[in-house]
Amino acid sequence: MNPSPKATWKNTVKEAVIKAAKEQIETEANKMSTLYYLSKNFNYKAVHPALDQVHNHRQVIRVNVKIRLLIGVYPLQTQRKRIKQVASDCCPLCKEEREDLHHFLFTCNGLMEARGPLQSTLLAHIPTREARVRSILEPSENPHPVVDIEEESRTAIFRLHNLRSALIRNTLKGLK
Repeated sequence: MNPSPKATWKNTVKEAVIKAAKEQIETEANKMSTLYYLSKNFNYKAVHPALDQVHNHRQVIRVNVKIRLLIGVYPLQTQRKRIKQVASDCCPLCKEEREDLHHFLFTCNGLMEARGPLQSTLLAHIPTREARVRSILEPSENPHPVVDIEEESRTAIFRLHNLRSALIRNTLKGLK
């Protein structure tokens, strides 16, 4: 059975609108440095993989931290310095290097106790800083599939966030 001309026309218009919207979003996203780690190969008809397996309140809280890191709005010192909230991008915990995503996720000595086997596996198997960060934030884009890490990465990131928040809170209390 052939579709009616009206149905064909509606489908053609719908596809053109989706294509135009996708191109516009991709063009705008490429201009925004905060969206650097967000996958550009997303399906407009599906839920983003970071949100796909969120089924309870605990997972909602954990994914919130991951999404903020993914879209570049988590308050690491590099972001805070860029918007002139702080004078230095030095890590407030270890004071050894700049606090960027890789430092927060993989190398900060102040967060060592919160790291699990996921970070060790990624450090051992993925050669570059950028690829490591991308594989924990956007596992669907991982060019080096080591393990299925979406849920594990959410948990690891949340552990790091909790320890970082507690350490910074304790530091601020000590200053008062």
